[in-house]
Amino acid sequence: MSGKRGAPPAQASSSVVTRTASLADLGPVLVLESKVFASDRMSRRSVRRFLVSPHAVVLVADVEGCICGAAVVLVRCTSDVARLYSIAVDPDCAGRGVGCALLAAAEDAASARDCLYLRLEVHENNARAIALYRKTGYREFGRLHEYYLDRGHALRFEKRLSPQVASLARAPPYFHQTTEFTCGPACLLMALAWGDRAFTPSPAMEFRLWREATTIFMSNGLGGCEPFGMAVALKRRGLSSEIFVSRPGPYFLDTVRSAEKRRVMRIAQEDFVAEAKALGLPVHLTNADESVAMPALDAGAAAIVLVSDGADTASDATLPSLQRLLLQSDVFLYAIGIDAPDARSSTRINPWPLRELSAEGGGYTEIIHDSAELVPATARIADELNHQYMLGYSPSHAGDGQFHTIRVFVKGEGDYQIRARRGYLARGSRSL
Repeated sequence: MSGKRGAPPAQASSSVVTRTASLADLGPVLVLESKVFASDRMSRRSVRRFLVSPHAVVLVADVEGCICGAAVVLVRCTSDVARLYSIAVDPDCAGRGVGCALLAAAEDAASARDCLYLRLEVHENNARAIALYRKTGYREFGRLHEYYLDRGHALRFEKRLSPQVASLARAPPYFHQTTEFTCGPACLLMALAWGDRAFTPSPAMEFRLWREATTIFMSNGLGGCEPFGMAVALKRRGLSSEIFVSRPGPYFLDTVRSAEKRRVMRIAQEDFVAEAKALGLPVHLTNADESVAMPALDAGAAAIVLVSDGADTASDATLPSLQRLLLQSDVFLYAIGIDAPDARSSTRINPWPLRELSAEGGGYTEIIHDSAELVPATARIADELNHQYMLGYSPSHAGDGQFHTIRVFVKGEGDYQIRARRGYLARGSRSL
């Protein structure tokens, strides 16, 4: 089924018990190898190494006290992809669900080590194993030419796993904002529900938090909240808050034309800053990047991600200026636009600028029609990022300060979808 091996699929059976193997299982696993594989068997040294390696998980399946199957899963601490290196089932136990049980256990082992994908190789002639993989959610993504000793080709399969992240076990309940201007309070509600399981988010509390934290006027409607106001609102309700902002305030003054409104916004924000200081809230003038997020997640925190609706309310950049910035950077840009058919015309998505920007950034834009489509859309982007390749070369014109176009061609182009950046700006001496 995987690596250089194969086993027939079987229906799951409650009599099959899977467990992590130990050194005491070395002998039975070797006996199974000799019984199942005519050649290309794992050696005693290889099996022993896998049994003690921190980068391998050896699983065995017991039926009525006898080992009748084994599997080896390889993992790396620097990768979210695990590999099902080997799976073997005793022919005498065919039809008892051993293969299915081992495959499920392999997925659990990979997921428990925070892997998002499990990959495997299977002989192209192993129709029964291929059928099992397809039935259990694996998709074919590649082929290895003459991979096996008989010069047979291998088909590559992978499956996206459900991560078993510890903090997700007590993730906050989801609360969908009920207005266009209460995205911040909706996040506060989820944070409060995460801190107090007896707390039930409600629209009434959503508006109460908005009244407490808002400092922003909008030219065509009700305003939103800013970071100091939201942090103070959380602190008032017993949660610890820290503020990460890229620059000092006041914020969003340039979004209103009225001098009187700017004066009100400034006074309100200065009052929140003073209250945050009085409450002892830490303030960091830096972005909350992975150096901030990862230690918090490791300590058991949960992340609440605010996804904007993309409405452009205060841009001071033009599309050409953003395209120039993208050409000067190494950013990969993907965009998802939620364009509900029944939305007001003022909030409809203009997909053309998004597609222009994402094309410059080597990505793409996907327009969906409902928030329920967001998870599949982001999964498709993650899947593409997981299958990217980096091509490099040393240009003869390095450092000339000019923009140079790049075109990527592959053999059998009709079988592949090629997506790459259109070019690069040669700044200083560098290799691409």
